[in-house]
Amino acid sequence: MNADRRQLLLRRLRNPQAWMGLEINAVCKQPVPGDINICLVFPDTYEIGMSHQGIKILYHLLNARNGVVAARCFLPEPESAHLFGEMDIPLFSIEQQRNLMDFDVVGFSLLTEFSFSGVLHVLDLARLPLKSRDRDSHHPLIVAGGISVVNPEPLREFVDIFAVGDGEILFPEITDVLRESRRPGEKKSALLARLSRIPGVYVPSRTETTLQGRFMLPASSDGGITRRCLKNLDEVVAEEKMIVPLGRTVFDRLEVEIARGCPQACRFCQARSYYAPWRQRAIPTLAKYLSSSLRCTGFEAFSLSSLSAGDYADLQSLLRNIVNHVPEGVFMSVPSLRPATLSRELLQTIASYRRTGITIVPEAGSERLRGVINKSVTDAEIMAAVDSALDLGWRKLKLYFMIGLPTETEADIDAAADLVEAILQRCRGRHVRLHVSFSAFVPKPHTPLQWTRRESAHVLLQRIQRLKQRLKRYRNLVMDFSDPRLGEVETILSRGDARVGELLLRVYRDGERYSAWAGHFNAATWERHIRDLGLEIFLEDIPVSQPLPWEHIQVDFRPEHLLAEYRRAMVAEPSPSCRERDCADCRGCYHPMPAYRQDSCTAAVPEPESLPQPVFRPVRLFYAKQEKYRYLSQLTLNQLMERLIRRTGMRFRSTSGFHPRMKMVALPPLPVLATGLEEVVEVFLDACWSAETILDKLLWDSHFPWIRAQVPPAASRGLSRSLEAMVYRIFVDDPGNAVALVEPLLEAGDQVTLGADLVEVQVGSRGDGAARFARIYRSLDPQKQRLEDLVRVRVVLADPDGSGDTP
Repeated sequence: MNADRRQLLLRRLRNPQAWMGLEINAVCKQPVPGDINICLVFPDTYEIGMSHQGIKILYHLLNARNGVVAARCFLPEPESAHLFGEMDIPLFSIEQQRNLMDFDVVGFSLLTEFSFSGVLHVLDLARLPLKSRDRDSHHPLIVAGGISVVNPEPLREFVDIFAVGDGEILFPEITDVLRESRRPGEKKSALLARLSRIPGVYVPSRTETTLQGRFMLPASSDGGITRRCLKNLDEVVAEEKMIVPLGRTVFDRLEVEIARGCPQACRFCQARSYYAPWRQRAIPTLAKYLSSSLRCTGFEAFSLSSLSAGDYADLQSLLRNIVNHVPEGVFMSVPSLRPATLSRELLQTIASYRRTGITIVPEAGSERLRGVINKSVTDAEIMAAVDSALDLGWRKLKLYFMIGLPTETEADIDAAADLVEAILQRCRGRHVRLHVSFSAFVPKPHTPLQWTRRESAHVLLQRIQRLKQRLKRYRNLVMDFSDPRLGEVETILSRGDARVGELLLRVYRDGERYSAWAGHFNAATWERHIRDLGLEIFLEDIPVSQPLPWEHIQVDFRPEHLLAEYRRAMVAEPSPSCRERDCADCRGCYHPMPAYRQDSCTAAVPEPESLPQPVFRPVRLFYAKQEKYRYLSQLTLNQLMERLIRRTGMRFRSTSGFHPRMKMVALPPLPVLATGLEEVVEVFLDACWSAETILDKLLWDSHFPWIRAQVPPAASRGLSRSLEAMVYRIFVDDPGNAVALVEPLLEAGDQVTLGADLVEVQVGSRGDGAARFARIYRSLDPQKQRLEDLVRVRVVLADPDGSGDTP
């Protein structure tokens, strides 16, 4: 019964393909008694959550452990969330489609404070009590990790334990304790006591809070919680068979983590503190991983992931070494680089992959204000990087600024506009598009600027208007601005204490679910409850003598170091980066930065064997679109098939143009939920492979429903021109009436056949056969309520007897 209701629900969801578990390299272990069952949850939609590398790393790491089964869950789209309640179906996992309440652990990845309301939404949809005190040993343990738990106090009433630090070392230890604690009748409090002994684990229910000055602070009798840190990235082998998202996601490419942390000393950056120290992988390790993982995933693009890729010991050498390990038709992107690292030689190397766009991050408009935040970049370095990019043919440039920084004046805003105008002058006559983003500064815990006030939304709106007026006349300039009111809420969630939990509960009950989404943030709701609860205090300057709600969490920088940097910021005094000072002299961190020998990063990588130039020929691949695959759109199916072909290592013909893709010809698309018994696509593969070998390669390590591969005759006109007719079967309640509706829409060569509970329609390809069938189907199902009753039975080709042999 539950399974039947779930099927009805899936048909009504806006993005049902996200719930199918059909991704390349998805793991679907069947749990057995005694296993620890963990559901990893990203409290946002699949499109956003599957862009996050951390949840994918944990997914594979946990599933590789004996006795542990890890599944995934995301929030449904806003338009679909109400269906779970209306249809009385609790939120369930993708793998096994199991209710979240039946797991041992529900683990949240929290990357932004706006995901806090998503935690409540997930618990509510899963029919789990929102507050920890209302859950007992019969409920799953609620765990949260990620950068936003560096101040866990706003969520202390809802989350059982917080895991602070690198999940690669924390989660295995947590699962070990869970396995050891499987004792009949054991109380939840006893389990939490054992978990609290794991370094890096914070159990809020074991501490009371008291008002100290302005803030509610937890008692810390054990010296605080120190973030766990994986000291050597190469000690943990990166998963080569990484799960590949289905359909559109925000970041849809292979992420190659070249380093973790950042050696720069930007005073606003919380990520620098959370991911410290700077650690990097060796070039041979990266080259091997890239080559193998591209083959195992089928991705057509990859990125070199790091907070500061330009600080890699020898990025130029890395790029030169990996270029020969990247298959033809695979493209690379590099995250934003500091202008000082954007040398002409480096840009030339990046351009050898593909010119996508160059991102430059000044952060502040004036050099004085960059001194406040310790952003070590000059106007001259920015302009030199722009000149090099333009000279080498880049046509897309991006700039990122913050507004509302401490000590900012209108002169700093004008300086940002001056810098943008100077770059636009350089772009004249070059057909360059400049995209500039302005976001509002949010003071974050564990940064030197954690004590500074948040600028009011009123002032920020005035500064935004000033920028718009200055720059509105430029047609090749695109600007976007974050909503300053969002930043006010983010500041309260980020710097708040336990009282912010009541704010979360109130706004959630008033309908705030997806507040980070444009169109779903109700500023009036947040402002009303913030005012009623008196939480404006978290927007103000904080005296340096005031104990802080998050200081029991020791992330990386010691309090005395943060305070010294704060005082330097107030007088715009620069500080050297971690690369420029000795850890023994600084002593500002709990986790010193490891030293790197130059040869450990620049070791030569053997070049792969060169291959002869391929000769391509058309190959038709037949497959079935049925069962779970009915829920996939044609675009998603095409993307999935392209990646499955890439995984085989067979070379293929690509389209031309700026964004070349695998050349693929498909049939007119079937709608989601419709079935295709024998669909076909035509691709162009290396002629050295026979049809039988092609099919064998495609079926290796894949559950995709391939039927056969076929090499058409040499004289074939191609799939589109060879298509003569398509045969559809439509199940209906009154076949006789259906025939009467269909016959007037038929043209010469079309046919309709009557069955007991169906009509079968053959539509010729002459004219626009696909549009003609769309009209036929619309006459039978005007509201598209019965798409699951539509079946494309077969296609009729002019050259059906393709040879399976190599000519």
